[in-house]
Amino acid sequence: MQEYAFENYNKMEDIIMFLGKNACLKMNINLFHKSERIGRISYHSEVRYFNEKIGSSVINLKRSFDFFMSIENLKPINGEKQYIMIRQEDIYLLRKVLLQVYDYFNNSFDKIFVKHGNRVSVAPEFAKPVEYNGLPLGKYLIFTPDIIDSMDGTKHGCIRMNLSSPTSFVYMSLNKLSGLVETINNADMYLYAQNMSTYFGKPENGTNLFDMSAKQDAGSRIEATPGRMLKKKDDGKNISYFQSKMNKLEG
Repeated sequence: MQEYAFENYNKMEDIIMFLGKNACLKMNINLFHKSERIGRISYHSEVRYFNEKIGSSVINLKRSFDFFMSIENLKPINGEKQYIMIRQEDIYLLRKVLLQVYDYFNNSFDKIFVKHGNRVSVAPEFAKPVEYNGLPLGKYLIFTPDIIDSMDGTKHGCIRMNLSSPTSFVYMSLNKLSGLVETINNADMYLYAQNMSTYFGKPENGTNLFDMSAKQDAGSRIEATPGRMLKKKDDGKNISYFQSKMNKLEG
């Protein structure tokens, strides 16, 4: 059986909730990031350096992972699979939009969906969609009232959420929408990412260790250049080290 090292693992994903038959909300952390100078760098690194105060080498641990939430299709639709990224800087406005959408549908549900015997239709004055365009890479969400057939043949009012495409969408009940609102409202993405990283576990000591102490022996450590202090003129007033040098050059 092939053994996989710590460096082989690239990403972790948690499905937080299913939004419908073909869409879900995920939490993601990337265990690597890219540097133009170095290339692929693990989220875990260690630095050993010489500590002057205690007179010996010590090691600092450093973690740096990229984390974000996503709304995405589980399977492609007509060869298209939508992927909407939600970063830390996006979540505040998304919370406001989702809350407004939920309040709108919750407060007007009986007015939006009109019953005609066994039939249900959307009142024309409430058919206008609510669109949110403030997501990365030009992605957007559109919320529109719609009608869905249940398993028993009856029709119910629902909310259709388009995932940045006219053909990629998910039907949500009002309760499902409230669950999405609650999840986004309480999402602390950094704590989510920390919790996920503990599942992966800490690698062995010395993994991705950069040793600076070997480059800092007693003979090569940088020390302050002497002479950079105030000197006195003949009249007893202080002049700077650089002014003293200029005086000598001019003299």
